[in-house]
Amino acid sequence: MATDWSERVDPDEARRFADYALQITELQSRARRGGSAARGLRARAHVGLVGSLTVHSTEAALQHGPFARPQRWPAYIRFSSGSPTPRPDWIPDICGLAIKLVGVPGRKLLAGEEDALTQDFTFIQTPSLPVRDPDEGLAILAMAMRKPWLLLPWMLTTFGLRRSLAMAKAALTMPVVRSLPAARFYSAAPSRLG
Repeated sequence: MATDWSERVDPDEARRFADYALQITELQSRARRGGSAARGLRARAHVGLVGSLTVHSTEAALQHGPFARPQRWPAYIRFSSGSPTPRPDWIPDICGLAIKLVGVPGRKLLAGEEDALTQDFTFIQTPSLPVRDPDEGLAILAMAMRKPWLLLPWMLTTFGLRRSLAMAKAALTMPVVRSLPAARFYSAAPSRLG
């Protein structure tokens, strides 16, 4: 499987991502102080499971890391809702699935985790997010957590009417997941493999 896709890393990406981590840590700390959540994101876990992921066979171009050969990996699995505060199931939300494989050798990309023997995969219930980039997404998240009653007016002044309506429509028409194990999940962002 040949492709001409390549990753583009912005010159200031490391600094921006470190700043995102600080901002999310601060949001999480504020949420804890208010007693509403123990996590900055995905506060409501629906279920945590222990199981395994079995790789039977993989196309040659995808035979990297945990998919290099047929094998069974111990796994921790978590289904969660996307909201930073727990909400009822009938409110549309971006449900997520996180899988942590255990015993995976090889160099990892996360700073401080380069020699970890785990590999994480995260998924959401939609093929894409309604935001254009991490800056936009984090700004909306921060406003939603700090001053939710000002979110819509803030979006209108920040992004304009058309863009705000498109994002609001995407959020309001998010499908309600009736059964997490039966739902379809997507990576929604490219992953480096190999």
